[in-house]
Amino acid sequence: MSKVNTVGSQSASPDFSPMRVARISRRDLNRDNERLLAEARQHSKALRTQESLSQSLAAQVESLRNVEAKSAGVAEHLMEQINTLRGENTALHKAAAVAAQHEHEAMERMTLLRRDHKQLRQIDNAEPDIEEGMDTPAAARKHDRPQQEKSSKR
Repeated sequence: MSKVNTVGSQSASPDFSPMRVARISRRDLNRDNERLLAEARQHSKALRTQESLSQSLAAQVESLRNVEAKSAGVAEHLMEQINTLRGENTALHKAAAVAAQHEHEAMERMTLLRRDHKQLRQIDNAEPDIEEGMDTPAAARKHDRPQQEKSSKR
């Protein structure tokens, strides 16, 4: 005789009733959903962290660009000042060379004037004063004595 499995009968094989399969499937689906939800939360948190880091890096890059632009402006300004100072330096060197030339010329003129002055003093000392009636050096010396006495009394 063969035994027929009925719904209510028990058998040695596992029970794969539709209700039981549905319960197992729902539990598995719930576990999978919870796992996927946890993974999604982790990915979302990682994404927010990466976005925050990306924004921070973007702000730093912008800040560095501003600093670079400012430093380029400062460098340009300093180069302009250097060029201006070089021009002033060249002008001062030229002016100093002209002044040195003028000083040299003035020193030469002063040397000539001193020599001429010395020669004139020697000529003045060598020649007596000739006034009317003072034709000879002896007469001029006699005439100088009273003047010398008068000048010493003053």
